[in-house]
Amino acid sequence: MLQRLLVAVGVLGILGIPALAINLSTPVFYTPCVWTTIYTDTDYLAFSGDSISYRGTFSGGVRYRVELLLPWGVDFDVYVYRVVTDIYGNTTYIEIASSTLPGSANETVYFTPSSTGTYVIKVVSYRGSGWYTLRVSRCS
Repeated sequence: MLQRLLVAVGVLGILGIPALAINLSTPVFYTPCVWTTIYTDTDYLAFSGDSISYRGTFSGGVRYRVELLLPWGVDFDVYVYRVVTDIYGNTTYIEIASSTLPGSANETVYFTPSSTGTYVIKVVSYRGSGWYTLRVSRCS
């Protein structure tokens, strides 16, 4: 497989097509996370369009997982926003992650803040009403 890939890349270069140089000799290591739950809440959304927001401080450079555990028959979505306040006190919410799977699937979002700050997690009912569980975990 390695030889075929190198030959294909070489042929592309000969044909005048820009070829991508890939260093296949450097291994890529993936360190799996040990997820530690840092927040859990169970709440109820009463109608389509209803929402509940959670505000907290998240550390920069740390990977977080937000899970939304749903009952059958509803479609809830989860959004993560970075809260930015300018020198005049104006607040802006910048969406940095979301999960909007169709149907009654559980939703999961992963994000890594670039800097420590205030973030908002918003749970929205796209369709239906019911209880849900929100679980926030951090990678350690």
